[in-house]
This record gives sequence, structure tokens and C-alpha cells, in this order.
Amino acid sequence: MECVHIEKWRETIDHAYAEAGNIPNRGHKGTVVVRREVHFWQSILEKVRINCAAVIVLACLCCLNSAAAQSPTRQESIAGNGAISPNQGSTFCSDQWLSRLQEEIENGQFKDSLHTLEAESTPCSGNAQYHVVLSRALQKNGDPAKAALELDKAIKLDPHRPESFFRLAHILFENGDLGGARLLLVRANQKFPNETWTYLFLSTVLDKLGSARDAEQLLETASKRWPRLPEVHILLGNMLSAMDQQLRAIGEYETALRINPALPQAYLFYGIELDKLDRTEEALTALKKCVQLAPLMSNSHYYLGTLLLKKGELTEAVQELETAIKIDPQYALVYFQLGKAYQKLGDRPRAQEYIQRYGLLYGKQKSEDTERSARFREELSIH
Repeated sequence: MECVHIEKWRETIDHAYAEAGNIPNRGHKGTVVVRREVHFWQSILEKVRINCAAVIVLACLCCLNSAAAQSPTRQESIAGNGAISPNQGSTFCSDQWLSRLQEEIENGQFKDSLHTLEAESTPCSGNAQYHVVLSRALQKNGDPAKAALELDKAIKLDPHRPESFFRLAHILFENGDLGGARLLLVRANQKFPNETWTYLFLSTVLDKLGSARDAEQLLETASKRWPRLPEVHILLGNMLSAMDQQLRAIGEYETALRINPALPQAYLFYGIELDKLDRTEEALTALKKCVQLAPLMSNSHYYLGTLLLKKGELTEAVQELETAIKIDPQYALVYFQLGKAYQKLGDRPRAQEYIQRYGLLYGKQKSEDTERSARFREELSIH
């Protein structure tokens, strides 16, 4: 599977930020950028505020939807309940049939499609793409463990499709199985050494597992192979930052901005790192540029608001932090900073209210993440 050319995916990335991540499907030489992959990285951005923000667009690097890339002529009929009717002009397990089902799944008709797919489990069991499409329906239906198992079947049937590895790594990562994601991505990196996403995704997982040094080495390799990819330099900067190598990190962010001066996440990390070195005005300029480029990215408003609060510009700080909450009401840390701001403004009741909301929301999110991860592992073991 061929990666999207740099010029094409960079155009898509810029558009994604301009539209807050709601990118349309785009094709290039038989490849497609898939909207849901960007949405996945946006969810990671909100869960891992600093280390993973740059990878919000990593899924744009490679084509991960082979059925959509084939773009067959769609002649199948749709039954009255929205499910595909195989008796009206299409064949079970054909590329057209599966492609149309996948389209229906992405359009929200996953329950009907899931029923149709499960009814054909026996005749389609040897078709790798069948398991990929069934996995997506199961994932949409809130059953990530079964979705993961279907992707594992797809990989066993056809181990030469990088998109299957990527999708399975998605599910494992999203549900807290970092060890499983690491093993899978190491295998993918060895099997598909020319796929950029394997280096970037694996480095993110290694960093989450506390192996910043290994992640740095992996990204150093990637930066030598793809020196013109700004995302490589951003992630490398993040790893260096985690190891308290601020000056080297700043150098990587500056390299990313020289390559593409319109990447908001580069300005975000650049500003955060400059602030650590007390280069406040430079940090403020960088964060304001990030807000300008990505006005609907909650992180940009959060960090700008936090820096303004640190400078004592309380009214402006509250404005930025409240904007962040409007964009993402589940962003727990914003409530904490708003509590601090209102405390400095002398509004104790409001300050206490925000601090309490922070504690409740943060505790709830941690509990939900733990429960989801435990449930996922339990369901995998049962199957």
C-alpha cells in the first residue's frame, strides 16, 4: 500500500485544522484519507494533552481504507431497513458488497450492516476484507474486543495489509492495552519499514509506556529517513522535552516550523517549551499563533489562558479558558485553571465551584478509563 504523497497529506492536514478536524475523504493514486482516523487522534489529543497532541494527524500519512480506495461501481440495492440486500444485484463477500457495507457503516447504519455481516460469517470467513469491515461494524456498535479479534483474523488471512495492523493498533491503544499495541507495532514496523506511521505510532506508544529513550531513537531514525516531515520533528521534540532537553526540543519544533510554518501543533509545543525557559513573550507569540491557526482546538486556548494567568492578565486568561471549555466541556484541567483565575480575581465561591468540578470530572475520567481497559482485557480473554 502506497503512502499518500507528502504534498497531498500536508494539504489535508492544514485543511483538517482549519475545519477542526472534519476533513472530507480525499484520494491520491488509489489512496484515501479517512475521516474517522483523524477523529481517533483527536480523542487521543484530549486524553493525552501534551505528549500525543502532534499525532492528531498521523493517520493522514497512509491510506488505511482499502475498500474505499478501490472505489468500485456501486450497483447494489439497499433493503427497506437500510441493510444491504445480496439478492438484489450483488454477491456475498464481493469487493462491491463489502465496500457498500463499509460505506453504510460509516454513515451510521452499522446495526443493520452488522446483522448482515454476521449472517454471512460462514461463507465469508476466508475473506480478510470481510473481517476488516465486520470489525468496523463491531467497533461502531461498542464492542472493541470483538472488533480486535476480527482484525486479528484479517491479519492472519492477509498479513501484507498495513491498514489492518493500524486499525488493530488503534483499538488496542484506545482501550489501554499498550503492551499489545507495542508488540503489534514492532511487528508492523519490521514488516513495513517504508510506512512512516509505524515509526510515529510506535514512538507514541513507547513514550506512554515510559520508554522515552527508545522512542527518541526510533524518531531519530525516522527523521533521517524523512527529514522533510514536520510531524517527525514535532514528536522528536516531545520526546526530548520529556527527557528535559529543552534546547534540543525547541530546535526540533523550529525545524518543523521551517518545513511548514502553518502547523498549529508545532506552535503549541514550541510555546510550551519556550515558557519552560521563561521566554514568556516568545511563548505568548507562539501560542497566539496556534490559536489563530486552530481556533477550535481546545488545547491552544488552554495553554494560552494558562500563560496569561501566569502573567497576571486575569481577564484575558479567563476568556481563553472559558473558550476552551465551550469547545470541550470534558477538559478537566481547564476547570482547575479557571478556579485559580477566579481565586486571584477575588471570586471565592466561583473559584471553589470550578475546583470541585475539576476534582469530580478528573476522578470520573480516570475511573472510566480504568474500567474500560479492564473490561476490554476481560472480554478479550473470554473470546
